[in-house]
Amino acid sequence: MKCIEFVEHYLTCFNASESARRMGYKGASAASQGWEFLHDDFTQAELDKRYKQHAHENHHARNEIIAMLYREANYFGEGSSHAARVRAQTQLSKIFGMETLKIEAETKQTGGVMIVPMCQSVDEWEKIVAPQQMKLMDDTVNYG
Repeated sequence: MKCIEFVEHYLTCFNASESARRMGYKGASAASQGWEFLHDDFTQAELDKRYKQHAHENHHARNEIIAMLYREANYFGEGSSHAARVRAQTQLSKIFGMETLKIEAETKQTGGVMIVPMCQSVDEWEKIVAPQQMKLMDDTVNYG
């Protein structure tokens, strides 16, 4: 029964420690008990069941949100802004799983360390690193 009580509190605040505090646990005990409750198999099963139920019940609301984002992403009338269109498009890309393109681009990068050659002058250094800088700019344009 305590797991069900924890789930009820957790679904209102999504914080395990706070949920345990609401159940009467105090101090460090609230944090450890919250963690225990959250990682309990029964609690996880109950949360999964509740999340699925919520998703099923709110399918219509999700579609309304998507429709509103489409309207905002394509609205150019009075009071519109470029920033609002971009933000709406960003949210739509997240909903439809398109943000993985950025993750793929980030994983294609290699290294992360710039090697600075020992040179006699700034002009000599610029001559040596110019091809690396061009590659970096090209990679940024192609992956960004």
